[in-house]
Amino acid sequence: MPSAQTVDKFLEQQAKLQQPITYGRVLEEFRGLPSFDGIWRNHPLCDIFGEIDAEDDSAGRPFRTALVHVAGSVPGDGFFKMLELYRGITVSNRKQKDAVWIAELKALLAYYKPD
Repeated sequence: MPSAQTVDKFLEQQAKLQQPITYGRVLEEFRGLPSFDGIWRNHPLCDIFGEIDAEDDSAGRPFRTALVHVAGSVPGDGFFKMLELYRGITVSNRKQKDAVWIAELKALLAYYKPD
């Protein structure tokens, strides 16, 4: 099972490469993780991503987890729950989710943009 530090380094590397990825890609990278059963809070990545978001919030960085999304869609609800918890950002519909996610992703990519 990967640690939060291992996953956060992988996400940081992807951010430096300017490469958003899917949850499936994360599972491919860390083969010891179970597949998704549809209940995010039961998956080990839920706690790992929560730790990474807390670290990013404490450091004043955009959330590295903004890189990870559902194929053809926005990140899962856990991402938006963390934005609400740490930043007070509440979204109630798909249009708001799209806008909030894109803004966080752009901020993240700008933060890690190579010189």
